[in-house]
Amino acid sequence: MTDIATSLDQYLASRETPDTRTVAEVYGTENFCHLLHALIRMDRPTVVLELGCGGAASAFMAARALCANGHGHLWTVDNGSDWNDEFVRATCLGAAGLGDKDLTYAGFIETMIGQFDLAERFSLIEMDLDGTDFYDPGQPIDMLFADATPSHAEGCLAILKYYLPRMSPYSSIFIDRAGTINHAWMVLRFVVDCFRVGKLPHSLVSGCSDADVQAMERLVKSCEFQLVNLTETRHNKPTRMQNSRAWIKIQPIDYLPKNDVLTFSSITSPWALD
Repeated sequence: MTDIATSLDQYLASRETPDTRTVAEVYGTENFCHLLHALIRMDRPTVVLELGCGGAASAFMAARALCANGHGHLWTVDNGSDWNDEFVRATCLGAAGLGDKDLTYAGFIETMIGQFDLAERFSLIEMDLDGTDFYDPGQPIDMLFADATPSHAEGCLAILKYYLPRMSPYSSIFIDRAGTINHAWMVLRFVVDCFRVGKLPHSLVSGCSDADVQAMERLVKSCEFQLVNLTETRHNKPTRMQNSRAWIKIQPIDYLPKNDVLTFSSITSPWALD
């Protein structure tokens, strides 16, 4: 038996042999995990929701950032279907130093949460992610990472239909792969362009409850929306779809920087900082 991973960094980087892949590499690379960690440290969200946990690299990193903040909670939703793949299961258990253990997916996540001391900030919700049923944490969502839901145009609309009414006025939505699928990206551009002129496209509100439509209207009228394509590129190689995300950034229209933020233009001399 190998020693159980004593740190998250060890879990992410562990390889059983030079020819095997790390946990993050099974799903792509570790790059977005680190970006997610940095954004959570900066934005200090209260509610983070991840749809799709897999090997839990991004979930553990998000929870670690919340622990460092001393604030907020992560709900990660997954049905554990990846655990049925022997390669994925063996890679995760091997990296964790649990290669000789017969653990269910939920048992594995629970073991690692305890090992990394993340229990206060981390909850696993066992639920299918078929693009029609979604999980509601019951609080305004500050950061949503749709990692395992359908990324085609219809899937993106389904995510926005359900979650836009549940987003906080200062929040982010990440949709895996949507920035590398033509129809999905064009739909997101169209929807965000509608938001920017204060409109809700019919395709978004069709079938929604009156309460959800009203919540979307309030958000669109009071906030500005930015759409960013976070594409992971490799020199002279195809784009990594798995590691590319569409990012919708939401913030109040009347947002102003806090007065305690110093800039060179706000002081007489750039060196007079005391």
